[in-house]
Formats: sequence, C-alpha cells, structure tokens
Amino acid sequence: METTVKTINFQYADMRTEVDTPPATYTPCTGILKGLTLAMADPTAKTIDSEIFAHPFATIYQGKPLVMKFELTNYALQDLPPLVGGTYTAGVTGKPNTYDAPDDITPTFHEWKVSFQSGFDSLVIFKGETIGVVKKDADGALNVSVTVTTMLLPLGGKNYTYRINDSVIGA
Repeated sequence: METTVKTINFQYADMRTEVDTPPATYTPCTGILKGLTLAMADPTAKTIDSEIFAHPFATIYQGKPLVMKFELTNYALQDLPPLVGGTYTAGVTGKPNTYDAPDDITPTFHEWKVSFQSGFDSLVIFKGETIGVVKKDADGALNVSVTVTTMLLPLGGKNYTYRINDSVIGA
C-alpha cells in the first residue's frame, strides 16, 4: 500500500504517439500557487426500474473526467502561449515585452505529469484539455487560473486517459 503525498515536480509535453514511449522532452511548469487539485466527480447512475420489484433491473454508470486545477503565479510572459494560446512579443528598445491573449478562449492539449515526493512516483494525464484564464483575488497576485480536463487518447487500439506510475520499477 502507498500513501502518495507532496507534489515535487510538475511538467507538460506534447502528447505522445505511443503509449509506452513517453515524450522526449517535458517542460517544467513552476510558479504554481499552493492549492493544485486533482479530482474526479462521482459517476452518474441511471437505473432501469422495475414496476414490481424494489430493485432496478440494471444500473448504467457514466464516468466523469479527471480534472486538475492550479494557479500559475510566478511566470514569464513567454510561458503563456504554449499553455493557453495567445502571442508573446519580445520587447525592443523603448517597448516592453507583451503577451496578447487569444481572440477567444481556445484549449490547448498537452500531456501532463505530476511527480510526488512520497508514495507512487507520478500521475500522467495523456491528453489534457488545457484552458487558462487571468485571475486576481483581493490582496493576491495576477494569476493564470488553469483547468486541465482529461480527454480520451486513442493509441494502439485502446483509449487512455491517465496512468499512475509506481516508484518501484518492475514491481
């Protein structure tokens, strides 16, 4: 049994093309405000009820996606376009660096890897629909609030959503 705690590494990459071949390069995603969450809502249940019996004939379950939320607080403007779209322009003499938001909220898609200090090694989201919006709480920093929702990634005749990797190789 494992108790998995404390995120120690958080990174993203282009989505893989083969399930057992991880991306060649991950980009570290640092500057995250405390409060990164991973959650999956309870599935919905639909019953096929009986007129005569107290128990249903069948129950059909539909799962919900795994959703990860975090606030990016300490970032450079050039970090934003790969994550949430938009355009970065490097400043020149007399003009500042700029980030121009996309015309509309458009998701980007990445593989995400969350590594842990203790317990299981990591959780990998194979295809994460990534949406970021600017946010500033009272007495807080200018953040980019990011939501990553798992999507199905079909590889090798099977659909993948996420994987938990053990810290012990070959166990």
